[in-house]
Amino acid sequence: MVSGAGTDRGKQLPMAGSENLASLSLRSMLWRSLLLQGLLLVVVAMGLWWKASGALGPAVAGGMIALLANLASGIVALGGRRGAGAVMAAFLAAEVVKLAVIILGFALVFGLFADRFGGPNALPLIGTFGLMLGVQWLGPLISGASRAGRR
Repeated sequence: MVSGAGTDRGKQLPMAGSENLASLSLRSMLWRSLLLQGLLLVVVAMGLWWKASGALGPAVAGGMIALLANLASGIVALGGRRGAGAVMAAFLAAEVVKLAVIILGFALVFGLFADRFGGPNALPLIGTFGLMLGVQWLGPLISGASRAGRR
């Protein structure tokens, strides 16, 4: 809509679907990041299966903890809230959920499988978990999100 001289721009209609487009972009970025993490987990699992099959279980467990935590965080963060305060509250709630999933995941792994995942097998568990978190941070850069804001 073109506004002439002296017209009030505040009364113009917003672009149709602009909020849905932003939400769609965030959702696609979440799924790309999760897909990238899943691919990394498969590559790490195949490498460990080939070279050190004893470390395969702990590595997959660490990767799955990170993957599930990121999935839960993404679902909570993209829950459809609108407004600056609601979005900030959603992201804070998402971080709390993510931390809770991580704590619960490690408690279950070390509680149920302390004999298999303790000692030297804790290194693949923590290492794969850290690697997956690194991919989470690099995922938006790889998927092109840094270029999307400059259009």
